[in-house]
Amino acid sequence: MTELISPNDIHKVMVEAGQETFKGGASIRHYGDLYVFVNDITTEIVNRYSSKSIVQKFRSSLPENNGAMMYDIPFAWNAEFQKAHNGSR
Repeated sequence: MTELISPNDIHKVMVEAGQETFKGGASIRHYGDLYVFVNDITTEIVNRYSSKSIVQKFRSSLPENNGAMMYDIPFAWNAEFQKAHNGSR
């Protein structure tokens, strides 16, 4: 059985899987929600997420994303992890 990913860990798991989604290594977010592009890797991670029932897909309206599909993962952006991650560069 595959271990579920907790809400506290999903941001870290996405970054460790190479799914950073913004220039300079910062993650795309809206307040506490984490946004990642829909692809095979992120889909596999979302499928293992313990709160996957609240994850939604949307089409990005940002011109630089060319209308790509994204996951909105509510309350998953982790400020402490992002700060530590950016400081390790």
